[in-house]
Amino acid sequence: MWRGATTNSPARRSVRSAIHSTWTAGVRSTQVNATWTLPIGTSTSAALSVDRVRSTAPGADRDERALSIQRNLPLGEGFGYRLRASDQGPRQAEIDYQNRYGTYSAEVAQAQGQTGERVSASGGVGFIGGNMFLSRTINDSFGLVRLPGYPDVRVYSENQEIGRTDAAGELVVPRLLPYQKNTVRIEQEDLPFDAEFDVLAHDAVPYARSGVVVEFAVRPARGALVKIMQDDGAPVPAGAQVRVEGQVGAFPVALNGDAYLTGLSPRNRAVATWLDHECAFEFDYPETGDPQPRLGPFVCRRLH
Repeated sequence: MWRGATTNSPARRSVRSAIHSTWTAGVRSTQVNATWTLPIGTSTSAALSVDRVRSTAPGADRDERALSIQRNLPLGEGFGYRLRASDQGPRQAEIDYQNRYGTYSAEVAQAQGQTGERVSASGGVGFIGGNMFLSRTINDSFGLVRLPGYPDVRVYSENQEIGRTDAAGELVVPRLLPYQKNTVRIEQEDLPFDAEFDVLAHDAVPYARSGVVVEFAVRPARGALVKIMQDDGAPVPAGAQVRVEGQVGAFPVALNGDAYLTGLSPRNRAVATWLDHECAFEFDYPETGDPQPRLGPFVCRRLH
């Protein structure tokens, strides 16, 4: 025979209490438990629990008070831990660490005068896009983020930081939901000033227990602030449009004949137009570490 009751507090600082009563072979046992949980930040919590057992069986009564504190492992790289102390039961300490290649744990416990230690490590090996990679344990679907040429860029899955791209600009996302949209995005702040991109987020939809490549088209802007002058020495007026041959779209001219042009080649030809005027000029783009070199002035020769 068994009967019991449980109550919970909806507050952020939660209190949970339970009463269980059993009657077996003429022995009645009642257990009362109360646990108070206090969140500390977003991933850490502390708990205090009190257990009391009363039984008609000789020597079966027991009282125990335990205190524990734990920090959960993040979805990405980081560490967690768990500490537990009891006036009657075992004492336990555990620390966990997780990086892009695996999860590692060290634990020590003491009970009934004996002490035990344990260490463990887990990881995974996968194949995708013709390449083999090492990662944390993969139990279901996963993704491989590719950002060629851009290391140390933060990657998020469903707004949770997973890690940073490696020296090749890649990162394995070990947990994705199969047959569903998983929003994977990169951190714009980690990209160089002169980087151009089409989008910062993709929806990855993998099959069950398989991988999907999530590639971001990021490239150097190869831009420059170019000063453009007319034949008579006056600057090309603000509002004029500049089109670089081989590119789609136009760049506006600002004050003093300045225009910021991107996607430049070592050698470029451009045409500026405004009202009934049209002129052309050619210029070289230097190989430089400056993300926004200033070039010119260049004379734009009138075509019409």
